[in-house]
Amino acid sequence: MKNLETVKGLKIEKLERMNNSVNGNPRFRVHFSNGLVSQTTVDDDLGYGIQNYVGKDRPLLDVEFGTHYGTVQVNRITKAVQ
Repeated sequence: MKNLETVKGLKIEKLERMNNSVNGNPRFRVHFSNGLVSQTTVDDDLGYGIQNYVGKDRPLLDVEFGTHYGTVQVNRITKAVQ
């Protein structure tokens, strides 16, 4: 992954389920509060845990983005320190 950048204080506005990877792991298109739309990487465990950050009590997140073959992808998500 190239061009890594961390953006602090985001919330996930919407998750869209994408097709599973060849190995059967889930993938999502993620819409963030700053308007950025990205997707989870193929065969990454983030596809399983990202649903925990969506809902009524959405926490603020620190999100690390990168590009992979020209698409913006989520590399890491952590809860923001408040």
